[in-house]
This record gives sequence, structure tokens and C-alpha cells, in this order.
Amino acid sequence: MDTSKTCTFCKTEKPLTEFFSRGGRLSHLYKSRCKLCMQAKRQEWALDNKEHLNEWRRKNWVTANRRLKRRGATEELYNELYEVQQGCCAICSEPEEKFSWLCIDHDHSTGRIRGLLCPNCNRGIGLLQDSSVLLEKAAKYIEDAKQKELCHG
Repeated sequence: MDTSKTCTFCKTEKPLTEFFSRGGRLSHLYKSRCKLCMQAKRQEWALDNKEHLNEWRRKNWVTANRRLKRRGATEELYNELYEVQQGCCAICSEPEEKFSWLCIDHDHSTGRIRGLLCPNCNRGIGLLQDSSVLLEKAAKYIEDAKQKELCHG
């Protein structure tokens, strides 16, 4: 039984673990391109089809956010929040068009939906662990750094 295979794209021989299985009844067979080449092809397609991808995300937000669907997010709720926020991020007020879509923000401890955020603000508060204390400390840090710049620069 073979333990390696040559990728048809990069022409490199690699172990079978570096290839995706075809799945189902063909799970004993493997794709012709290695995982790295498949990933590169997907990324290239995403760059070439940015508008199509963004349009799909806008229309299929529930599919793209299955976890939120389980928490009770609906298209009606999204549209209601969108109208209330006038299509802008609840934190930075930038319009959806700048980012292609708005994320449904939720409290990670309670699951309660809070509003719509741009991807940057959504990541930011997520990285700060939804902590208002950390957010305040970050704001103070930025302000203190600005004061130091004025004194030294």
C-alpha cells in the first residue's frame, strides 16, 4: 500500500496525510493536489472573486454564521439591527460598504446578541475578551502614549 503521493500541481512527493481524502465510498482515494496547493488555489479564487464572495456573505449570513443561528439570530433580527444602526458598525460607525458585511456581535458568556459590528471592531472586542475593563485600560494606554509623544517628540 502506498504511503506517499506526488502532487499534480507542485510536483512534490508527499505523505498521504498531506492530501485530502475523496470521502465517502472513495475515502481510500486522495485528491490529486496536496493540501497546501488546494489552499493556495482557494485563496487565489477568493481574491479573484471578492465581489461574488462578499455578495454571498451578505445574502447568506445565516449560513456563514451557523453558531449565531443556534443562538436565535434570524434574518429579521439582522435586518432590524441593520435599520436601527443605519447600516453602520455600532462602535466605529463605518458603513457596511467599507467592509462588505457586518458581523452579528454577541456576548460570549450569555450568548445574547448585542448588535452589528464591522469585522475590525468585532475582532477587537473579541481579542479583549469582551472585557470592558480591558477595553478601558487599552483606551487609557493609548491616551497616555499620546501624552508621552507630545512630551518627547
